[in-house]
Amino acid sequence: RPKALLPVAGRPFLDWVLRELSAIGIQAVCIVVSPRCRQPIADFASGGKPWRLTVEFALQDPPLGLAHATAMAREFVADDPFLLYLGDNLVEGGLAPFVAAFAAGNCAASIIVKSVPNPCDYGVVVTDGEQIVRLVEKPSVPPSSLAITGIYAFTPCIFDAIEAIEPSARGEYEITDAIQYVVDHFGPVSAFTVSGYWVDAGRPATFLEANHYLLQALPASRQGAVDAQTTITGAVTVSEGATVTTSRLVGPAWIGEGAVVENATVGPNVSLGPGCRVKQARLQDAVILENTTISGLHIQDALVGADCLLCGPQSTMLAELLIADCSVVKFR
Repeated sequence: RPKALLPVAGRPFLDWVLRELSAIGIQAVCIVVSPRCRQPIADFASGGKPWRLTVEFALQDPPLGLAHATAMAREFVADDPFLLYLGDNLVEGGLAPFVAAFAAGNCAASIIVKSVPNPCDYGVVVTDGEQIVRLVEKPSVPPSSLAITGIYAFTPCIFDAIEAIEPSARGEYEITDAIQYVVDHFGPVSAFTVSGYWVDAGRPATFLEANHYLLQALPASRQGAVDAQTTITGAVTVSEGATVTTSRLVGPAWIGEGAVVENATVGPNVSLGPGCRVKQARLQDAVILENTTISGLHIQDALVGADCLLCGPQSTMLAELLIADCSVVKFR
Protein backbone atom coordinates (compact mmCIF):
# COMPACT_ATOMS: atom_id res chain seq x y z
CA ARG A 1 0.00 0.00 0.00
CA PRO A 2 1.18 3.59 -0.42
CA LYS A 3 3.39 4.72 2.42
CA ALA A 4 1.17 7.77 2.92
CA LEU A 5 -1.73 5.50 3.87
CA LEU A 6 0.11 3.56 6.57
CA PRO A 7 -1.54 4.34 9.92
CA VAL A 8 0.18 6.19 12.76
CA ALA A 9 -1.63 6.82 16.03
CA GLY A 10 -4.83 5.47 14.55
CA ARG A 11 -4.91 7.51 11.34
CA PRO A 12 -3.25 7.22 7.92
CA PHE A 13 -0.19 9.45 7.73
CA LEU A 14 -1.81 11.42 4.91
CA ASP A 15 -4.71 12.25 7.22
CA TRP A 16 -2.36 13.95 9.67
CA VAL A 17 -0.79 15.94 6.81
CA LEU A 18 -4.14 17.11 5.40
CA ARG A 19 -5.34 18.08 8.87
CA GLU A 20 -2.25 20.24 9.33
CA LEU A 21 -2.73 21.96 5.98
CA SER A 22 -6.37 22.64 6.74
CA ALA A 23 -5.48 24.01 10.17
CA ILE A 24 -3.31 26.78 8.68
CA GLY A 25 -5.97 27.88 6.24
CA ILE A 26 -4.98 26.00 3.09
CA GLN A 27 -8.09 25.50 0.97
CA ALA A 28 -6.88 23.53 -2.05
CA VAL A 29 -4.39 20.68 -2.36
CA CYS A 30 -2.91 18.87 -5.35
CA ILE A 31 -1.56 15.42 -4.50
CA VAL A 32 1.09 14.20 -6.95
CA VAL A 33 0.82 10.42 -7.28
CA SER A 34 2.40 7.57 -9.19
CA PRO A 35 0.24 5.20 -11.27
CA ARG A 36 0.58 2.51 -8.60
CA CYS A 37 -0.57 4.79 -5.78
CA ARG A 38 -3.14 6.82 -7.65
CA GLN A 39 -6.27 4.79 -6.97
CA PRO A 40 -5.85 4.01 -3.25
CA ILE A 41 -4.87 7.59 -2.46
CA ALA A 42 -7.73 8.94 -4.55
CA ASP A 43 -10.14 6.58 -2.78
CA PHE A 44 -8.97 7.97 0.55
CA ALA A 45 -8.65 11.69 -0.17
CA SER A 46 -11.14 12.48 -2.95
CA GLY A 47 -13.78 14.96 -1.90
CA GLY A 48 -11.58 16.64 0.69
CA LYS A 49 -13.66 15.65 3.69
CA PRO A 50 -13.34 15.89 6.66
CA TRP A 51 -10.46 18.30 6.05
CA ARG A 52 -12.55 21.01 4.30
CA LEU A 53 -10.16 20.95 1.36
CA THR A 54 -10.52 20.88 -2.38
CA VAL A 55 -8.35 17.95 -3.44
CA GLU A 56 -7.01 17.42 -6.94
CA PHE A 57 -4.52 14.89 -8.28
CA ALA A 58 -1.60 15.04 -10.70
CA LEU A 59 0.05 11.96 -12.16
CA GLN A 60 3.84 11.59 -12.20
CA ASP A 61 4.79 8.90 -14.70
CA PRO A 62 7.62 8.03 -14.85
CA PRO A 63 9.06 9.13 -11.48
CA LEU A 64 11.91 11.46 -12.38
CA GLY A 65 12.60 13.14 -9.07
CA LEU A 66 11.08 15.64 -6.69
CA ALA A 67 11.50 18.66 -8.95
CA HIS A 68 9.79 16.72 -11.74
CA ALA A 69 6.93 15.87 -9.35
CA THR A 70 6.61 19.55 -8.47
CA ALA A 71 6.34 20.46 -12.13
CA MET A 72 3.37 18.13 -12.47
CA ALA A 73 1.38 20.57 -10.31
CA ARG A 74 2.16 23.67 -12.39
CA GLU A 75 -1.35 23.97 -13.87
CA PHE A 76 -2.87 23.62 -10.40
CA VAL A 77 -0.59 26.27 -8.89
CA ALA A 78 -0.95 28.79 -11.76
CA ASP A 79 0.54 32.12 -10.59
CA ASP A 80 0.11 31.68 -6.84
CA PRO A 81 2.71 31.10 -4.15
CA PHE A 82 2.39 27.59 -2.75
CA LEU A 83 3.65 25.02 -0.27
CA LEU A 84 5.41 21.85 -1.31
CA TYR A 85 4.87 19.34 1.50
CA LEU A 86 6.42 15.88 1.29
CA GLY A 87 3.77 13.62 2.73
CA ASP A 88 5.97 11.78 5.22
CA ASN A 89 7.15 14.82 7.21
CA LEU A 90 6.05 16.20 10.56
CA VAL A 91 7.26 19.36 12.30
CA GLU A 92 6.55 20.20 15.92
CA GLY A 93 4.49 23.35 16.28
CA GLY A 94 2.89 23.06 12.87
CA LEU A 95 3.33 25.17 9.76
CA ALA A 96 1.68 28.44 10.76
CA PRO A 97 4.90 30.27 11.81
CA PHE A 98 6.65 29.19 8.60
CA VAL A 99 3.79 30.29 6.36
CA ALA A 100 3.44 33.62 8.18
CA ALA A 101 7.16 34.36 7.83
CA PHE A 102 7.10 33.55 4.11
CA ALA A 103 4.00 35.69 3.51
CA ALA A 104 5.53 38.63 5.38
CA GLY A 105 8.86 38.45 3.58
CA ASN A 106 9.98 39.14 0.04
CA CYS A 107 11.67 35.86 -0.85
CA ALA A 108 11.42 33.77 -3.98
CA ALA A 109 11.33 30.65 -1.81
CA SER A 110 11.79 29.43 1.74
CA ILE A 111 12.75 26.07 3.24
CA ILE A 112 12.28 24.65 6.70
CA VAL A 113 15.68 23.45 7.92
CA LYS A 114 16.88 21.85 11.12
CA SER A 115 20.30 21.26 12.64
CA VAL A 116 20.94 17.51 12.77
CA PRO A 117 23.83 15.38 14.08
CA ASN A 118 24.07 13.38 10.83
CA PRO A 119 23.90 15.91 7.96
CA CYS A 120 25.56 13.43 5.55
CA ASP A 121 22.17 11.69 5.31
CA TYR A 122 20.34 14.77 4.05
CA GLY A 123 20.47 17.66 1.68
CA VAL A 124 22.03 20.56 3.58
CA VAL A 125 22.12 24.33 3.15
CA VAL A 126 24.81 26.95 3.63
CA THR A 127 23.43 30.25 4.87
CA ASP A 128 24.44 33.88 5.12
CA GLY A 129 22.28 35.08 7.96
CA GLU A 130 18.82 33.76 7.14
CA GLN A 131 19.45 33.55 3.39
CA ILE A 132 20.51 30.36 1.66
CA VAL A 133 23.56 30.70 -0.59
CA ARG A 134 24.24 27.04 -1.42
CA LEU A 135 22.53 23.66 -1.29
CA VAL A 136 24.35 20.32 -1.29
CA GLU A 137 22.68 16.91 -1.59
CA LYS A 138 23.96 14.33 0.97
CA PRO A 139 27.53 15.64 1.14
CA SER A 140 30.38 13.38 2.29
CA VAL A 141 31.87 16.44 4.02
CA PRO A 142 28.88 18.56 5.13
CA PRO A 143 29.40 22.31 4.84
CA SER A 144 26.83 22.82 7.63
CA SER A 145 24.57 20.87 9.95
CA LEU A 146 21.34 22.40 8.57
CA ALA A 147 19.31 19.63 6.97
CA ILE A 148 16.62 20.33 4.40
CA THR A 149 13.27 19.04 5.61
CA GLY A 150 10.50 18.08 3.25
CA ILE A 151 8.57 21.35 3.59
CA TYR A 152 9.07 24.26 1.19
CA ALA A 153 7.35 27.51 0.20
CA PHE A 154 7.73 28.69 -3.40
CA THR A 155 6.74 31.44 -5.74
CA PRO A 156 6.02 30.27 -9.31
CA CYS A 157 9.58 31.04 -10.42
CA ILE A 158 10.46 27.55 -9.21
CA PHE A 159 8.83 26.17 -12.36
CA ASP A 160 11.17 28.19 -14.58
CA ALA A 161 14.07 26.88 -12.51
CA ILE A 162 12.91 23.28 -12.97
CA GLU A 163 12.77 23.81 -16.73
CA ALA A 164 16.33 25.15 -16.69
CA ILE A 165 18.06 22.33 -14.80
CA GLU A 166 19.41 19.05 -16.14
CA PRO A 167 18.90 15.58 -14.65
CA SER A 168 21.36 14.56 -11.96
CA ALA A 169 23.75 11.62 -12.18
CA ARG A 170 20.95 9.32 -11.01
CA GLY A 171 18.69 10.54 -13.82
CA GLU A 172 16.36 12.66 -11.69
CA TYR A 173 15.44 16.33 -11.58
CA GLU A 174 16.57 17.31 -8.08
CA ILE A 175 14.66 19.91 -6.10
CA THR A 176 17.97 21.06 -4.57
CA ASP A 177 19.28 21.88 -8.07
CA ALA A 178 16.10 23.82 -8.84
CA ILE A 179 16.33 25.79 -5.60
CA GLN A 180 20.00 26.55 -6.27
CA TYR A 181 18.93 27.95 -9.64
CA VAL A 182 16.39 30.16 -7.85
CA VAL A 183 19.15 31.37 -5.50
CA ASP A 184 21.40 32.22 -8.44
CA HIS A 185 18.84 33.78 -10.80
CA PHE A 186 15.61 34.89 -9.12
CA GLY A 187 16.27 36.29 -5.70
CA PRO A 188 16.61 35.42 -2.05
CA VAL A 189 15.72 32.03 -0.63
CA SER A 190 15.30 32.00 3.14
CA ALA A 191 16.02 29.29 5.66
CA PHE A 192 13.39 28.90 8.36
CA THR A 193 15.17 27.05 11.17
CA VAL A 194 13.15 24.90 13.56
CA SER A 195 14.49 23.66 16.88
CA GLY A 196 11.67 21.32 17.86
CA TYR A 197 10.76 17.86 16.71
CA TRP A 198 11.02 16.97 13.02
CA VAL A 199 10.74 13.56 11.45
CA ASP A 200 10.92 12.26 7.91
CA ALA A 201 8.95 9.04 8.32
CA GLY A 202 10.26 7.47 5.13
CA ARG A 203 11.96 4.52 6.84
CA PRO A 204 10.57 1.98 9.34
CA ALA A 205 12.59 3.38 12.24
CA THR A 206 11.53 6.98 11.61
CA PHE A 207 7.96 5.84 10.95
CA LEU A 208 7.91 4.41 14.48
CA GLU A 209 9.31 7.72 15.76
CA ALA A 210 6.39 9.51 14.14
CA ASN A 211 3.96 7.07 15.74
CA HIS A 212 5.49 7.81 19.15
CA TYR A 213 5.30 11.57 18.58
CA LEU A 214 1.66 11.54 17.48
CA LEU A 215 0.55 9.13 20.19
CA GLN A 216 1.85 11.54 22.82
CA ALA A 217 -0.65 14.16 21.63
CA LEU A 218 -3.69 11.90 21.99
CA PRO A 219 -5.81 12.20 25.14
CA ALA A 220 -6.79 9.10 27.08
CA SER A 221 -10.08 7.63 25.91
CA ARG A 222 -11.94 4.48 26.89
CA GLN A 223 -14.86 3.57 24.64
CA GLY A 224 -14.25 -0.18 24.55
CA ALA A 225 -14.57 -2.73 27.35
CA VAL A 226 -11.74 -2.99 29.90
CA ASP A 227 -12.11 -5.48 32.76
CA ALA A 228 -11.18 -4.92 36.41
CA GLN A 229 -8.09 -7.10 36.16
CA THR A 230 -6.51 -4.79 33.59
CA THR A 231 -4.20 -1.95 34.63
CA ILE A 232 -3.74 1.23 32.59
CA THR A 233 -0.76 3.54 32.97
CA GLY A 234 -0.50 6.76 30.98
CA ALA A 235 -2.70 7.96 28.13
CA VAL A 236 -4.27 5.03 26.32
CA THR A 237 -7.06 5.06 23.73
CA VAL A 238 -9.31 2.00 23.77
CA SER A 239 -11.57 2.41 20.76
CA GLU A 240 -15.20 1.44 20.44
CA GLY A 241 -15.79 -2.30 20.26
CA ALA A 242 -12.34 -3.23 21.60
CA THR A 243 -12.09 -5.71 24.49
CA VAL A 244 -9.23 -5.83 26.99
CA THR A 245 -9.03 -8.50 29.71
CA THR A 246 -6.39 -9.37 32.33
CA SER A 247 -3.82 -7.18 30.66
CA ARG A 248 -1.51 -4.24 31.17
CA LEU A 249 -1.81 -1.15 28.96
CA VAL A 250 1.05 1.38 29.01
CA GLY A 251 0.60 4.73 27.34
CA PRO A 252 0.96 6.29 25.00
CA ALA A 253 -0.93 3.63 23.09
CA TRP A 254 -3.89 3.31 20.74
CA ILE A 255 -6.09 0.22 20.45
CA GLY A 256 -8.31 0.14 17.41
CA GLU A 257 -11.96 -0.69 16.95
CA GLY A 258 -12.89 -4.29 17.63
CA ALA A 259 -9.40 -5.31 18.78
CA VAL A 260 -9.09 -8.02 21.43
CA VAL A 261 -6.29 -7.96 24.02
CA GLU A 262 -6.09 -10.88 26.46
CA ASN A 263 -3.46 -11.54 29.14
CA ALA A 264 -1.01 -9.26 27.37
CA THR A 265 1.07 -6.10 27.78
CA VAL A 266 0.52 -3.41 25.16
CA GLY A 267 2.64 -0.27 25.15
CA PRO A 268 4.27 2.07 25.37
CA ASN A 269 4.26 3.58 21.87
CA VAL A 270 1.96 1.02 20.26
CA SER A 271 -0.73 1.48 17.62
CA LEU A 272 -2.81 -1.68 17.45
CA GLY A 273 -5.04 -1.74 14.39
CA PRO A 274 -8.76 -2.49 14.19
CA GLY A 275 -9.71 -6.14 14.52
CA CYS A 276 -6.32 -7.24 15.88
CA ARG A 277 -6.05 -10.04 18.44
CA VAL A 278 -3.21 -10.10 20.98
CA LYS A 279 -2.98 -12.95 23.49
CA GLN A 280 -0.27 -13.77 26.03
CA ALA A 281 2.07 -11.39 24.26
CA ARG A 282 3.97 -8.18 24.83
CA LEU A 283 4.08 -5.28 22.36
CA GLN A 284 6.10 -2.10 22.60
CA ASP A 285 7.25 0.54 20.10
CA ALA A 286 5.20 -1.01 17.33
CA VAL A 287 2.59 -0.31 14.68
CA ILE A 288 0.36 -3.31 13.99
CA LEU A 289 -2.03 -3.03 11.07
CA GLU A 290 -5.60 -4.29 11.00
CA ASN A 291 -6.79 -7.86 11.62
CA THR A 292 -3.41 -9.22 12.67
CA THR A 293 -3.12 -11.91 15.36
CA ILE A 294 -0.15 -12.04 17.72
CA SER A 295 0.19 -14.80 20.30
CA GLY A 296 2.93 -15.60 22.78
CA LEU A 297 5.63 -13.29 21.43
CA HIS A 298 7.46 -10.23 22.73
CA ILE A 299 7.53 -7.80 19.80
CA GLN A 300 9.46 -4.54 19.83
CA ASP A 301 10.43 -1.89 17.24
CA ALA A 302 8.10 -3.42 14.68
CA LEU A 303 5.94 -2.48 11.73
CA VAL A 304 3.62 -5.43 11.08
CA GLY A 305 1.22 -5.52 8.15
CA ALA A 306 -2.47 -6.39 7.99
CA ASP A 307 -3.98 -9.88 8.21
CA CYS A 308 -0.82 -11.45 9.63
CA LEU A 309 -0.34 -14.30 12.10
CA LEU A 310 2.68 -14.18 14.45
CA CYS A 311 2.84 -16.81 17.18
CA GLY A 312 5.31 -18.73 19.32
CA PRO A 313 6.52 -19.38 22.88
CA GLN A 314 6.31 -16.47 25.28
CA SER A 315 10.09 -16.46 25.71
CA THR A 316 10.61 -15.49 22.05
CA MET A 317 11.47 -11.84 21.45
CA LEU A 318 11.37 -10.31 17.98
CA ALA A 319 12.82 -6.84 17.41
CA GLU A 320 13.20 -4.50 14.42
CA LEU A 321 10.54 -6.31 12.42
CA LEU A 322 9.15 -5.27 9.06
CA ILE A 323 6.41 -7.76 8.16
CA ALA A 324 4.35 -7.56 4.96
CA ASP A 325 0.56 -7.96 4.79
CA CYS A 326 -0.81 -11.50 4.95
CA SER A 327 2.40 -12.99 6.41
CA VAL A 328 2.58 -16.00 8.73
CA VAL A 329 5.49 -16.26 11.21
CA LYS A 330 5.48 -19.23 13.61
CA PHE A 331 8.06 -20.25 16.20
CA ARG A 332 7.99 -23.67 17.87
